[in-house]
Amino acid sequence: MRCGFDPYDQLVRYKCWHKNGYMSSTGKCFAIGSSTRQCLNVFEQRQRDFAQGNKISLEDLDSFNKLEILNSFDINCGINDATDNEGLMRRASVPLLFHQDPKKAVEYSGRSAKIIHANQNIYDACRYYGALIVAAIQGMAKTELLDPDFYKKQEDWFGSELLQENVRKITEGSYKRKNGYQDDENTFEEGVLAAVNRGDNTDTRAAIYGQLSSTYYGYKELPSRWVEHVYA
Repeated sequence: MRCGFDPYDQLVRYKCWHKNGYMSSTGKCFAIGSSTRQCLNVFEQRQRDFAQGNKISLEDLDSFNKLEILNSFDINCGINDATDNEGLMRRASVPLLFHQDPKKAVEYSGRSAKIIHANQNIYDACRYYGALIVAAIQGMAKTELLDPDFYKKQEDWFGSELLQENVRKITEGSYKRKNGYQDDENTFEEGVLAAVNRGDNTDTRAAIYGQLSSTYYGYKELPSRWVEHVYA
């Protein structure tokens, strides 16, 4: 078992999800985006080349743990012009694991996205969302999470690498409109239903809203009739 932050192991697990439904909520891979598919194709080709060059079987390479050899494997398979939303859709596990060290949680939230989506905007958006999840674990109120100055107040979590201006403007509230909002009535269930029922890419809405909302409300607030249908 690998411990800590391991991008190579992450790519192996994405490959297992794609091929075998590993850790899927349905037991099967579904809704894989073009950027992720393209990245995994690059990764698998590099694995084949690496295995041949180092006389290692492909089967062994997935669980290979000799770091002095793996350090020479190029894990940067990300697509530079990727603009899809998959990076944000699967961020929660990283800040949840590293929440006790907010700087690492934020850094790894970005790096774990960048190996598939090398776009700087996606990288920064994932770092910021990771920070929100850490803050929710720490017990911050909704008003604090939505504070236009949240980034400024937690800027030390982001280290020396500041957010891109267009991402920073979003954190300051550029997305806000006068209307079009729905109250979650202080429940996870009402909030996620409201997000999904707005239509248009409902799995994305549910995944992105659900990560932060479920962290804020906690596992006990998840409807049991939903949880019992989750495959993994």
